[in-house]
Amino acid sequence: MTMTPFIHSFASVLGEPASICGLPQLVDDPLLAEYLTSSGLAHYLQSAASPPELAAHALRATLELAELDPRQIDVVVWGSTSFQNRAWYCADVSRALGDVGLWTATPIGVTLSECGNLIAVLRVAAGLVAAGHANVLVVVTDCAASPEQRLVPPSVAVLSDGAAACVVSADPRGFEIR
Repeated sequence: MTMTPFIHSFASVLGEPASICGLPQLVDDPLLAEYLTSSGLAHYLQSAASPPELAAHALRATLELAELDPRQIDVVVWGSTSFQNRAWYCADVSRALGDVGLWTATPIGVTLSECGNLIAVLRVAAGLVAAGHANVLVVVTDCAASPEQRLVPPSVAVLSDGAAACVVSADPRGFEIR
């Protein structure tokens, strides 16, 4: 029997605001800075925390909102493209999951879609619930490697640091995923 997936218990952890005008490319190109700020891009969010640290905070908050014990989570689907530090996708992920009490959950990593990782992560989680997993915890987390990498070519967006998490489950609350 196929289970219908629902999404609920959203939480996020974000960095602190910083002016885009301090980014190296915008310091060197005042016309680009004026264009972006006149388009409404005034700040990005910067964090001193690593992506796994941000993710752990978001995961913990989601579990609290969902009123779930970590042992009730079957799988954690983790999306990220922050690979500048090997520990961020190996040991630190395991540590973050352990710090939240997710010792029995199977982690699955999703990448390659960059800004679109959320869609890929949700598709994987919905498929797992449809296949019979009761509760799947989802998290996407990223941090820019350097100030120079914050500006997304062709200078249309600015990357921020943060993490967002939610639960995809067979429990009919929140929103149905179709």
